[in-house]
Amino acid sequence: TYLPVRAVASALGVQVDWDAETSTVYLGERPKATQWLLKTETDYYMDGSVYYVETYTYDRLGRLTAIDTHYPEYPYEDSKITRSYDAAGNMISENYGDSYSQFAYD
Repeated sequence: TYLPVRAVASALGVQVDWDAETSTVYLGERPKATQWLLKTETDYYMDGSVYYVETYTYDRLGRLTAIDTHYPEYPYEDSKITRSYDAAGNMISENYGDSYSQFAYD
């Protein structure tokens, strides 16, 4: 089914914008973000050693694009650290254990 988005948006007085890089149509204002999260990585520890690593990768609009999981030798977790990275690869936060104490980086 074809929907004439530009014609409908024009009739409603709504701005239409096309992002060719992501094949996304924006109705109204584009979302503004100063920092794009591209990857989160969680390391699970037991007895001081990493035994499980889980990585989630996102596109620049925050959509999940990949999950990479390395399974452990051990069937349960002792503790964990989750790190988040921006588009430049800079670490922007770390969460420790089940309490999720967060440290943000500028």
